[in-house]
This record gives sequence, structure tokens and C-alpha cells, in this order.
Amino acid sequence: MGEGDKGSYPVETPVNPYSLLEAVNAASETVNRGWLFFLALMAYVLITVAGVTHKDLLLDAPVVLPALQASIPLKNFFTVAPVVVLLFHLGIVAQLVLLARKALEFDKAVRGIEPSDRRSHALRLELSNFFFVQAIAGPERSRVISGFLHGMSWLTTMILPVLLLLFIQVAFLPYHDQGVIFVHRIVLLLDFLVLFLMGTFLMSTETTFLSAMMNNARRHPFNVAVTTLVILFIGFLSFFVATIPGERLDRTAQVLFGAPGPGTDPRAIRAGTAGGPIFKLFHRNLMVNDADLVAGGEVADGEATLNLRGRDLRYAQLDRSDLHGADLTGADISDASLEKADLRGATLVCLGGDKFPDRSPSCTNAKTAKLLFARLDGARLKGIDLTDAHLNGAVLEDAELLAANLTRAALVAANLKGADLSSVVAEEASFIKADLQGANLYRAVLQGAELSSAQLRSADLRYAKLEGADLRNADLEGASLAEANLYGADLSDAKVTAADFSGARIWMTTLPLPDTSKLANFRELQINAPDESEMTALKSLAEGLDRKGLEALTSKGDNTAWAESTTFAGWKAFEPDGTEPADAYARRLSEHLADMMCNTRGDDAAGLAAGIVRRAVSEDFNGDVRLIYDRATRDSCRSAKGVPHELMDKLTAAAEAAGPLTSPAIASPTTPSFQPSDAEPPRMPGVTTSPPAAATTAPDASRPALLPPP
Repeated sequence: MGEGDKGSYPVETPVNPYSLLEAVNAASETVNRGWLFFLALMAYVLITVAGVTHKDLLLDAPVVLPALQASIPLKNFFTVAPVVVLLFHLGIVAQLVLLARKALEFDKAVRGIEPSDRRSHALRLELSNFFFVQAIAGPERSRVISGFLHGMSWLTTMILPVLLLLFIQVAFLPYHDQGVIFVHRIVLLLDFLVLFLMGTFLMSTETTFLSAMMNNARRHPFNVAVTTLVILFIGFLSFFVATIPGERLDRTAQVLFGAPGPGTDPRAIRAGTAGGPIFKLFHRNLMVNDADLVAGGEVADGEATLNLRGRDLRYAQLDRSDLHGADLTGADISDASLEKADLRGATLVCLGGDKFPDRSPSCTNAKTAKLLFARLDGARLKGIDLTDAHLNGAVLEDAELLAANLTRAALVAANLKGADLSSVVAEEASFIKADLQGANLYRAVLQGAELSSAQLRSADLRYAKLEGADLRNADLEGASLAEANLYGADLSDAKVTAADFSGARIWMTTLPLPDTSKLANFRELQINAPDESEMTALKSLAEGLDRKGLEALTSKGDNTAWAESTTFAGWKAFEPDGTEPADAYARRLSEHLADMMCNTRGDDAAGLAAGIVRRAVSEDFNGDVRLIYDRATRDSCRSAKGVPHELMDKLTAAAEAAGPLTSPAIASPTTPSFQPSDAEPPRMPGVTTSPPAAATTAPDASRPALLPPP
């Protein structure tokens, strides 16, 4: 090398296309097998995911892999499957990039020995039939065939994998698990990154990313534009359309694109989704109607038939499905539709058990849920939030609703016989024509509630807040309203036979039917205007509730006018004059309640009997608990057999504490119970009419014996 050549380098020697042909074909065979395996994997995952039904998502059923018959936990499968697809996609794209470099070099070398711009050299015919290599370096073909080859490469290596990842996300979406959906979105972003960083080199021999990207944009602008738009569209679907109702991205989409929010479109909720199905094909919420979800399940006594604890079932459609005995502790079924669903014996309480301070978020949420004509008899619903829920015609017999929130709930014609509604909050709730016989409404908040034409026989309403409640034409026979607050309540045409109003707060309260007030207890009625603190509370209540009676309570003029009204005088007339002996009244009242308990037949009997027993064991019962016990334990009193054991135990203890059965206050079974004469004036305890003398009798040997009093 001469001095003039010092520091210079030899010119790159042209590559011999014949030497590259074997390398390209060998690599093509390897990549072709990998590509076929990747297609098979995508098809396998697609078939597996498509086989997962909404019922499987609801039941959290394991995913059974086709052919392999291996079971994988549902959430594990939907977490791992997209990661597996991503890894294999990364591998096949890397192999294609290496193959593309060889094919492009081969094409460049062959072009150097071709007489024209047409790809016509016979050497191209010896290339592998792998469509990817044929698209890059194969012989000249028609536009249709060339477009097909390029389309196959584009679809199978770039579009189908990301569509499969999106499909996995959409298929799992009704499960409403934000953690797994977050994994799906991260995997999709990583797949986009793979295509962006590596796919750029599929059609370029450049060695730097920027130069390769600019070269592709210059040589294949249409392909680059379409690919970019498709990827952006799929990303948009994943992040702003395939969302869980109410999650942050869903709320963001509502703000950015004006999409209707969850619960704003009743038709959308009825269709099973908030905002409508995705392309009218995929639902964002579970759709499992008319399904027998506990068929063939062998469950021991006390165990749940289904475990749905803590599940997010918002907007789910479970109409007419069988969920009896299911455990829905802490679940969210707000806006869900469970019309005519079977939820007998189901558990819908708080995750913390019986502790539900301020109705913790861990409690079952059933706001605006549709439970029309649902079967909830015997269900445990302690602390549940049923605000604005629809329970018209539902069966809640003997259900536990302790401290439940029923604000503005609709329970028209619902069956709540014997239900435990103690401490329930049911402001403005509608119980029109509901059956609440024997229900426990102790300390219930029923301000502004609709109870017109409701059956409340033997119901326990002690200390209940009934300000502004509508009790028109309600049947309150044998009910206890002791210490209840009845400010502004409407008792027009209400039947109050043998009801207990002792200590009740009365003001601007309409009168019940006077001819039904026999045996009712109106002792110690508090017929006084609300004091200053109560007036402040009533003003606040009147602002939130639409009740005219409450508005009148806050007016000084209306208060003064009512104090001079005939209604006020009518309530005063109910106050007893104290001439009737207490034991005589106690016997008459107890005989009436015992007759109610034992002579009622049909479906109403057990709940009504339980209500009477509950009243009899209360500390303020002004009847004879021994007489109630005597009648309840007779074989002839069949309705009392349906009273819960714990209540009967309390009745036994209360009767034992009251004295032996041989007390003359207990009537003989052959003595008819006292029936007031039609001529008797509508007065309460204190009437001068003397009841018939009571005979005494020894207790039946078949009844539990009472211990002598201590």
C-alpha cells in the first residue's frame, strides 16, 4: 500500500446473492415454524378465553384448558395469559427482524445483477415459500398477491396479537377486578413498545432507530400511518372504552368525551351496562339471567352455597337466577338487577361481622338495586345499604335487616312478616300495602315513610321515629308504639285495636279510627308541642323530606291552631280515667292478643305470633305474660309453633319471673275471651265495664312446666 493509500480503507465488497440464499432459506424455515407456533398459541388462547362465560366469571370458576384438561384459577389465567402472549410476540418479532435483515440484504444483492427495476431474476424463485420472505425479496407479482403477502405479515405480526390482548381484557371486564385489568393495560402498552422499537426494523436495513423510522415513513407512508392509527385506536379502546364502570379512567372518559356515567341512563342499565355494550357485542357487566347457580351443590348446614364475598357485581343482571344460600358479604350489588331472583337464606352483611359503624364501605352495597319480587325470606341483611332500592313485591319474611339503610327504598306490597327491622333507617321509604305483621321495628327511623294500608298487626314499633309518616288505613292491631315519635304522622282510618301507645309523642297527628281503639293503651301520652331543640331538628328534617305535616310542625301559627283543634281534643279524650283495675285490663288485653296469636290461620300466623310473643316479653308489656305463655304452649295454638326458639325461651323466662301458672289472672281455656260490646264508648283503659270473672285451671301436662318464682 502506497503513501497515498495510507489511512484509507478498502471499499465494501458486494455480497454474493448465491451465498445469502442458503442463509435466508435456513432462517426462513426456523422462523416459519416459530410463526406457526405463535399462531397456534394465539388461536389456543382465543378459544380458551372465548369459552369463559359470564356464569364462569360470576362463580369464579377455574378455566379448563382445551385438550390439556388442566384447570387454572380464573384470575390467575387472565393475569398470566396476556403475559405469555406478550413474551411469545416479543420472540417472534425479534426472529422476524433478524430474518428481515437477511432478506433485505439478499434483495439488495439480487437487484445488483438484475437488468431492470423489475424483480425478475431466477434466483428469487429459489427463496423459501415463507410469505414474509416472499413479500420482501420474492419475484415480481400482481398487486393483489403482493398486497396479500404484505397484509399477512402486517396482520399476523402486528395487529392480531394486540387485538387478542384487547379481547382478553374485554372478556374479563365483567368480573370488575381493577388489578387484573390494570395488568392487561400494562401488557398492551409493552406490546405497543415492542412493535414500535423492533417493528421499525422489519422493512429497513438501517442500524439506528431514528434512521430506520424515517426510512419507513418515506418508503411506506401508508403502512406506517395505518399501523399507527390502528394501534392508537386499540389503545383508546383499552383505556377509555373497555373500562369498569366508575373507575378513574371511566370517569375521565365521561369528562373528556361526554359519555354517560354509570346510572345516568336507565335503558343502559336495563341493557346490562352503564353506557351501552362495546360495539353492541361485549358487555361491561355480568349477564347471568335464568341460571341455576347452585344446582347439584352438596352444602353442609350453615355453609354458603356460593362464595361471592366482597365481589363487585354492580350493574349485573341476575334476573330469575337461583342464588339461595349465597354468601354476598361485603359485595357491591348497587344498580344490579335481581328481579325474581332466589336469595333465600343468603348472607348480605358486613365484612366485619355485626360491627357496622356509620355503615362502613365493607358492608353490602345494594343502592338502587332492583330486587322486584325477589325471594329473600330468611336472608341476613344486617347493615346492608338499600338506599333507593326497588323491592316491590319482594319476599323478606323472617329476614334480618338490623341497622339496614332503606332510605327512599320501594317496598310496595312486600312481604316482611316477622322480619327484623330494628334500628333500620327507612326515611321516605315506601311500605304501601306491605305485610309487616310481627315485624321488629324497634327504634326504626321511619320519618316521612309511606305505610298506608300496611299490615302492622303485632309489629314492634317501640321508640320508632315516625315523624311525618303516612299510616293511613294501616292495621296496627296489637302493635306496640310505646315511646314512638308520631309528630305530624297521619293515622287517618288506622286500626289500633289493642295497640300500645303508652308514652308516644303526639302533635299534629291525625286520629286513628275511634271505633277500633278498644283495648288500646294510651297511658302517659305526651301530647306536647315540640321544644326548641326538637323544632330545630324538625326544620332540618322538613327541608330534606317532602311532607306537609312536617312543614306545619315548624310553623308557630299552625301549632297554635292545632292545639285548639278537635283533633287535639280527640287525642285528649283517649287518655284513660284510671277507673279500671290494671289486672282486669291486663287480662282483657292478653286474652285478645292470645286470640290473635292462636286463631290466625294461613301464612300470616307464624309472623304475627312471633310479634305478640316479642311484645309479651318486653319490659313495658302491660298485659299478663303468663296468660300469653299458657296459650302459646297449648297444642291447639299451632301458629305459636313457628315462633323462633330464642323468643319462646324468653317467653318462658318472663312467665317464670311473673309467677306460677295457677295465678287467677290466667283465664281457663273454656272461658271465652272478652269481647267489648258495641255500645262501649271508644275509651282506653279506664272504662268502667267489668269483664267476666276469670276461672283458674291447672296447666296441661303437655305444656312446659314453669318453675316457681324466685
